[in-house]
Amino acid sequence: AGVKRYIMVSFITAYGEVPDDHPLRAYAIAKIAADRYLQTTDLDWTILGPGLLTLEEPTGAITVARLAPGATTGSGRTSRGNVARVIAAVLAEPASVGRVIPFYDGDTPIAQAVADVPQEYADLS
Repeated sequence: AGVKRYIMVSFITAYGEVPDDHPLRAYAIAKIAADRYLQTTDLDWTILGPGLLTLEEPTGAITVARLAPGATTGSGRTSRGNVARVIAAVLAEPASVGRVIPFYDGDTPIAQAVADVPQEYADLS
């Protein structure tokens, strides 16, 4: 179809281990495999890792960060509206290509946050 740009919406802890007792373990493992496969393609990809989704009003601001080891996804809550705004922002930001962007609702305006994603977030390790 000629599509070159691909935005994958994953989840905030997709770079880590999935506990055996995680209620969505099979889904999480499949999602991680899909994320890793996307990284091997020739597409201009970006993988978004929002935290626990909420119905809160979007703020237009996020924090780009991985959760600390052992932290629950509930400690990184993310409004669905902010996820939609991040998708739109990465489509307009060339620097987001080849990046994994873990995020949750925070204090940095979305356009600024996706423009400043650290290089170390270029993979899922």
